Amino acid sequence: MVAAEGQILCEHVRVIQRSHQLPPRTIYDWRHYLEVLQRKPGALRNGAPFAEFPLASGAIIIMLRSLKVHGMAQAVTDLMEQGAPAFDAAVPMLAQLLKAEVAEREVRSIAYHMKAARFPAYKDLSGVDFAESEINEATVRQLHRGEFMGGTQNVVLIGGPGTGKTHVATAFGVQSVEHHRRKFRFFSTIELVNTLEQEKAKGKPRQLAESLTKLDLVILDELGYLPFSTSGGALLCHLLSKIYERTSVVITTI
Repeated sequence: MVAAEGQILCEHVRVIQRSHQLPPRTIYDWRHYLEVLQRKPGALRNGAPFAEFPLASGAIIIMLRSLKVHGMAQAVTDLMEQGAPAFDAAVPMLAQLLKAEVAEREVRSIAYHMKAARFPAYKDLSGVDFAESEINEATVRQLHRGEFMGGTQNVVLIGGPGTGKTHVATAFGVQSVEHHRRKFRFFSTIELVNTLEQEKAKGKPRQLAESLTKLDLVILDELGYLPFSTSGGALLCHLLSKIYERTSVVITTI
């Protein structure tokens, strides 16, 4: 049995050869482990089930599955089993075409999520002059790796105007999309409060909060810079409690 994240991916019988002359041997079917290989490519180097893995054809199956064309993936599996010479000859070209499609989809996906994040300007850490700043470089670079999102932890960046808080917070979000394929959304605090009040006035409260629980990160910029109403503050507190321990939040404030 192979399981991941609480779900059984596959089950098959392992045949153990018992003999006084031959050592016990477990016979694996590498096809049962393709889901594992998609999640952890490093298993290909050392995993016992992949000792007889057909690299080129197997990579094609993995790419087809990642593109969610499961019918084609099954057809390729069948052709591999048949050992069709015409298929073997076509494998290199098919692999190149699929690599190009995977790369193109990756670029489009990143562009889409960067646009959906709605940050005011593209920022990354290369634009931060740590030598001229009081920002703790080691801490920022550690947070920049995004590990805090894995545990849905939160970050508060505190400092006066012009200290680079918004720049650093945006860099966290950009890194999460470009390198970790995560989803985030940038808000100025006053913009978010106004949106929540409009949502309530239309009789559709909690819709935004529910949508934010599906993200990996929410950036709340300039908390405390501009005043908002008591009712707006209550709505903001409700939203933060709704996404608590479900979505990481980065807050910049004075």
